Amino acid sequence: MIRLFIFILAVAGLAGAVAWFADRPGEVVLVWQGYRIETSIMVAALGVLAATVALMAAWTGLRLVIGMPAAFSGFLRARRTAKGYAALSRGMIAVGAGDAALASRAAGQARKVLGREPMTLLLEAQTAQLKGDREGARRSFQDMLASPDTEILGLRGLFVEAQRGGDRQAMRGYAERALRLNAATGWAATALFDMVCAERDWAGALAALEANKAHKLVDKAAARRQRAVLLTAQAMEREDSDREGAQALALEALKLAGDLVPAAALAGRLIAESGNVRRAARLLEKAWKLSPHPEIAEAYINVRAGDSTRDRLKRMRLLASRLPGEREGALAVAGAAIDARDWGAAREALAPHVSAGPTQRVCSLMAEIEEGEHGDSAGVHAWLGRAVRAPRDAAWTADGVVSEHWAPLSPVTGRLDAFQWRVPLAQSEGPQIAPVPGRPVAGIAAPPAAAGAPAQAPHKVSSPAPVIEAAAETVEERGERGERAHAAGQAGAMPGSGPAKEAPPGPKARGDEGGGAPGRANDGGGKAPKPEAAKAAAEAAMAGPQRAPDDPGPGGDVIGEDVVLPRRPR
Repeated sequence: MIRLFIFILAVAGLAGAVAWFADRPGEVVLVWQGYRIETSIMVAALGVLAATVALMAAWTGLRLVIGMPAAFSGFLRARRTAKGYAALSRGMIAVGAGDAALASRAAGQARKVLGREPMTLLLEAQTAQLKGDREGARRSFQDMLASPDTEILGLRGLFVEAQRGGDRQAMRGYAERALRLNAATGWAATALFDMVCAERDWAGALAALEANKAHKLVDKAAARRQRAVLLTAQAMEREDSDREGAQALALEALKLAGDLVPAAALAGRLIAESGNVRRAARLLEKAWKLSPHPEIAEAYINVRAGDSTRDRLKRMRLLASRLPGEREGALAVAGAAIDARDWGAAREALAPHVSAGPTQRVCSLMAEIEEGEHGDSAGVHAWLGRAVRAPRDAAWTADGVVSEHWAPLSPVTGRLDAFQWRVPLAQSEGPQIAPVPGRPVAGIAAPPAAAGAPAQAPHKVSSPAPVIEAAAETVEERGERGERAHAAGQAGAMPGSGPAKEAPPGPKARGDEGGGAPGRANDGGGKAPKPEAAKAAAEAAMAGPQRAPDDPGPGGDVIGEDVVLPRRPR
């Protein structure tokens, strides 16, 4: 609307000017070289206007003639450039689609038309990678280093090629060079941090982490967690050589991440060993509230050396009371009660978790109770058989690996803080357990197949706790004794057979003292068993043991002689 208004004003002004000149006629006289030209003002103005237009047209034509070669050359260049970029587009699409032949042809066309353009070099490198020509890709990325605009891109490509070839020294060199060019290069900073961690250079890793944090390549929460893990790793390495330094590092890590179980357990253990039992107990209780874990319970129960088993049970009950109903607390109380030979307290602690569906650790603890309280071989085997089918317990897992102990790095990828306390994923071939030097790997073998039944692959059940070998030997020997008693009872029941022979006494149960009855906890009497008692035990073995309400009953599987009990933390 405004433009229309301006146009109307311009036309009106021009018409007014023409009318003004028409109302005021005059003459213009031009005398030049003996010529005299006379005309009106209107005609003179029109002549000037026509001459101006003619000069402009002549100048435009002259410019077109003079600039025609350059314009034609520019047109040809533009067409070639368009063809080159079209070839680049086809090549990138072919690389994305995995068509190596089309990508190679497009890269050749682009190189022929565009020359050594950065995008051409990138297309050639990606085509070489697609074809598996690592040397060709390396040459293309190496060519990119000559230009400041593509140097970072070339270093990135060379880093990837070195990573594929497993050349860690070259990887580190490319990452460090990229960081010198731009300290905020994310891939280089992350790669250098991971490589320093994999080399267990914890001081270098802490320095790299601070640099990444300064350039905002990692958020504050993640940086605090990673620093806590690195400090814990340092403390674990210094535990034997510099206990005070290790304690300080563990406490600093615990301030950064209060739920970091390894730092809490290590700090509590070192403080307790230094003699400050009360401070260690308070620290472990605080950590327990944030993250109830068996390692914290183990450190808490051993906070004072030389305590009796009754004192340890009392202390464990105190810790469990901080989080009533917590499963780990109940299992820790049950373990302490078993050590104190307080079978009722152990059963009471496990009762809610038995009725709710016991896990492997619960079944193993119930087997220990049956073995220690009654010397009941059948009950022990029934609980261990139930453990084979029971849900798995939480364990330290990282990238599919189950470990008995926490580690700062994943044994598979080398990733920092990869181990998490969680229930491992079910695996048909059984869990993978990271070996620890000098420690056996715990497991429960599957029951042997019945006669005539098809063989089945054994189920392997792991526990984060080690193996109690003494209990395993007791179970095996008691199984042999029960078989002999069963055979003797059958012989006595057959017509015409002689009197049944007494089963020889088996070995004493773990913790038996003073010559108590075989397989039973010593109650302090110290009396030798009578023959009638041995015969009654044989008949009871034939009829089946009297089981507690929380016992799995005769439906439990009977495990072979290779059964071992998972060892609890002491």
